[in-house]
Amino acid sequence: MQADDAVQFFLTQGVWGSHTEIKQAGEYYGFHPLSLRLLAGLIVQDAQQPGDIAAAARLDVTGELV
Repeated sequence: MQADDAVQFFLTQGVWGSHTEIKQAGEYYGFHPLSLRLLAGLIVQDAQQPGDIAAAARLDVTGELV
């Protein structure tokens, strides 16, 4: 996925934040579509900061998700 596509994807999923913040979160996962989908779901359902891209800093989808 391209960076601008990833930003649009996050916004469509209900994740909000600046273009730069969203792009940085996507870069961490190499803009891999499945990883970004998992991350977006966790961000939207986050208990502390629901929908805020800032929650991505403490979330990790590289491990085992059940």
